[in-house]
Amino acid sequence: MTGKLGVFKRVTVASVIFLSIFAVGIIGNAVPGETAEVGSVTAVVTEEVVAIEGLPADEGPARWHSHFPEHPETYVPMPIPEPTEPVMVTQPESRLVSFNMVTGEEVISEIPEKAGPLTAWVKGSRGGRAKSGVSEEQPSPLNFSDLSLISNPEDYPWCVNVKLYMSFASGNYVGSGVLIDPLHVLTAGHCVHDVLNGGTWASSIVVVPGYENGVRPYGDASAVQLHSWTGWTNDANWDHDMGMIDLDRPVGALTGWHGYGYNNDDSFFTSTANTFYNPGYPAESPYNGQYMYWWYGYFDDAYTYQVKFNKRSYGGQSGSGAHHIDSGNRYVYAELSNGTSTWTRDVRITSTKFGHIRDSFIADDTPSTFDLIPLDVNASPGTVTAGNQLSSMDYIVHNYSSASWSDTVSVTVYLSTNDNISTSDTPLQTHYFTYSFGPKSSVLVNVSSPPTIPADTSGGNYWIGVILNVSDFNTVNNDSDGQDATPITVTPTSTIAYSPTSFSFTAVEGGSNPANQTLGIWNSGGDTLNWSVSDNATWLSLSPTSGSSTGETDNVTVSVNISGLSAAPHNATITISASGASNTPQTVPVTLTISAAQAFGDTIGVFRPSQAKFYLRNSNTSGYQDIAPFCYGIPGDTPIAGDWDGDGIDTIGIFRSSQAKFYLRNSNTSGYQDIAPFCYGIPGDTPIAGDWD
Repeated sequence: MTGKLGVFKRVTVASVIFLSIFAVGIIGNAVPGETAEVGSVTAVVTEEVVAIEGLPADEGPARWHSHFPEHPETYVPMPIPEPTEPVMVTQPESRLVSFNMVTGEEVISEIPEKAGPLTAWVKGSRGGRAKSGVSEEQPSPLNFSDLSLISNPEDYPWCVNVKLYMSFASGNYVGSGVLIDPLHVLTAGHCVHDVLNGGTWASSIVVVPGYENGVRPYGDASAVQLHSWTGWTNDANWDHDMGMIDLDRPVGALTGWHGYGYNNDDSFFTSTANTFYNPGYPAESPYNGQYMYWWYGYFDDAYTYQVKFNKRSYGGQSGSGAHHIDSGNRYVYAELSNGTSTWTRDVRITSTKFGHIRDSFIADDTPSTFDLIPLDVNASPGTVTAGNQLSSMDYIVHNYSSASWSDTVSVTVYLSTNDNISTSDTPLQTHYFTYSFGPKSSVLVNVSSPPTIPADTSGGNYWIGVILNVSDFNTVNNDSDGQDATPITVTPTSTIAYSPTSFSFTAVEGGSNPANQTLGIWNSGGDTLNWSVSDNATWLSLSPTSGSSTGETDNVTVSVNISGLSAAPHNATITISASGASNTPQTVPVTLTISAAQAFGDTIGVFRPSQAKFYLRNSNTSGYQDIAPFCYGIPGDTPIAGDWDGDGIDTIGIFRSSQAKFYLRNSNTSGYQDIAPFCYGIPGDTPIAGDWD
């Protein structure tokens, strides 16, 4: 036969394993060791942002991605088959068959039967994430009730029931099942092997616990190995229409799982003192498979391999488990298999099938050495600014083994750009917790001081995950990959941007203050930049001194007061600070250069009254005039000189004594006066000039 995953071979194994379920006694035996409730511990942080060298954990391939169908609407209800006569009856119940979906290999095992007690069972457990819902236990037993909607399928005990998405050569179908172990689902044989339509195994099965209308509260898991009995896969015998699914991800550690058992007393199923509960996903009209329903009661008839109740079942319910509550513990005793328009039959877990399930299907996958697996990392908020601390973080650690183990576990938290958590990712924190694990028990680890996202982290989508730094049975599953890493969005932290990068002012000693300049500040990162500015010089002023920016530019006026400052270079620094910014603080240098006031020295000149002509020299030495001689005034006028316009240069003027009138000019040339002539004094006075104030 050829399956989707490749050609497989049929191998018959003569096993020397005997059913070991049978202890002394005639009534029954509870099998101990897998009933631990979920504990809770608080992690102790030992170091922030530290890389761990030589971790025993190995990244390996990416694991536990969701394989939920892209178009689930194309999956139709798996019909409730009407029973027909077996093709042949050649296969003993002791012959079980397994199909590896990765290698395509089919293996048939022969496990001899051995007489045992009347009844036996294995207890289930609650999961690490499921909340407790309302118990399904009813006060009065009755023949099976009508189907009723379950309003809280995400809560325990409902969430141990699963919806199946199955692909066969004949088409895509939906069905039901029940978790009876963190890694194993019990369902119908026709949900794993299509002996009625070509005799092929399912090419893929996706298992969704607690499903409701598109919501998968615990994610999903995928089948990696399928099991049944040759009585079904060869003979199409309805007495053996039972299947098991091995999962790639121990999702049952999150939801919990039911116990399972057998009871060889037919009256156990038909007694009015016993009630059986059967949740599932009816998908045939008037139902649509989007919601979990249940019914309950006692069975009308019991046979060696099947039990019957007089109600019609609907497509999609195939494989749903029927469980009984005993002293608060739930045990699956049968799964829904076949029926007509008036009745339904479930296939019983017999003593032989019980032994195969416990001692082969499940035991073969259960290490005898402790094996810790991190699951369902949760962190909040879902969007965090780089440089900020997460507000909360927790995760589940499950010991999928038959061994107990007690010690301290070191754990490193990583920030990854994908959901394949590895030591090549960014380490955020190392913490530890101490716990005593029982077989197949879980602990909720609360991180009381969650890690901080590094301030230089670029904006984008990331995953938070953990790696257990412990050498256990399988170190490949010590990292929380795929659905068990939590996605977060990192927004970049605020970043200080500014212009210009320096300031330079110039002034003359004793002169006026230089013109103001402007410092622009803005946020070139994410979030909001709450900035403030300060300086370290008394002669420097800033206004305003604080503000906020989400990208717009804020302007700060930079002003200088030179009063009391000597002629020299003066240096100062403007500091821009912003709490939480990736590059705080930033500094801007400021230089103020004050020059000495220019010194003007007077030099000689003569005024020749007979000519009314000036002869001016620029040095106090003998020699020729430096300015060409020029006339100004009339003979007999009295010359004067002064800086009439305040430009620092003295120019000529005359005083006409007969009029007591001044004629002043702003350049040392001939021409008309630049300042309107004015009288001051009386005729005969002598003029003088000076800077009197």
